[in-house]
Amino acid sequence: MDSPWFSRLLILLEKCLSICRPLGCAAFDLQFFPSYVFRNSQVRCAMLRYAEWNGEWNDYYGNYRWHKLHVAAEATGFAEDVEWHRALADTIACRHVWRHLVQSR
Repeated sequence: MDSPWFSRLLILLEKCLSICRPLGCAAFDLQFFPSYVFRNSQVRCAMLRYAEWNGEWNDYYGNYRWHKLHVAAEATGFAEDVEWHRALADTIACRHVWRHLVQSR
C-alpha cells in the first residue's frame, strides 16, 4: 500500500467512485481499501439488501441475518457453474443477486 503506483491508483479509484454508485458486498469489500477512497461515494451493499429482502431476523445481533454470497445467489436463481471466492465469479453472482432484488420490488 505504500508504493507510489498504488497511491495513484487509489486516487483514480476515489475519483471514479465519486461519480457512480458502486455495488458490492460492502462489509467485505470495503475492508481492503483505505476509508478515504469511499468518502464521497454511496456504496450499495447487495448482501445487506438481500438480508433485508430475505427477512430472517437475528435476535442475537438485532438485525437481519446475513447469508453467504453463494447462498443468496443460489436462492435467487443463479445457476452458473463458477469457482466461488474468485473475483469474477463473485462479481457476477453479486450482480445477479442485485438484479433479482431490484426486479422483485
